[in-house]
Amino acid sequence: MGTAPNASVVFAVVFVPPSTAGGKPNANQQPNPTPPAAAPAGANPPGPPMIANGIAMLQDARSNLQTAGDYWGPHLVNALKDIDQALGVCGVAPPPSNGTTPQPWANKTLMTLGTQRVTKAQNNFTNAKSPWGGRRDKALPFITKALQELKLAAASYKGPTVSN
Repeated sequence: MGTAPNASVVFAVVFVPPSTAGGKPNANQQPNPTPPAAAPAGANPPGPPMIANGIAMLQDARSNLQTAGDYWGPHLVNALKDIDQALGVCGVAPPPSNGTTPQPWANKTLMTLGTQRVTKAQNNFTNAKSPWGGRRDKALPFITKALQELKLAAASYKGPTVSN
């Protein structure tokens, strides 16, 4: 007899409008003057779904690129600054350093992943229907510039490589 892993625990919250036992609305119910609490820090990125997904892609890309190695030159540094500016326009603080330092080699896998994620972020921002108060249009030039810098970094690379 084999063993299967335990199933995940699922929680659900059901909101029911206030009513009397007979199912009719309670006329004495007072509106709640307090707005709902804001999402906790570190929750999903802000904005419409496509933009929120793009922000998450930028955060992941930044994490990848941050440890892609030292041999990519100033273009990688510029791309990271552009990503930070795009996140700033969206009201998102850049993620803190992931605690690792760039390695004295070039990790092409991390560079490729980071570039792919910036490209996905650009697609999400471009295809978002909502301009999100103009933030989408302000962030897009920084994302485009980051991609240009990443292409220049890849083209100008000179040094040893390690792939994971």
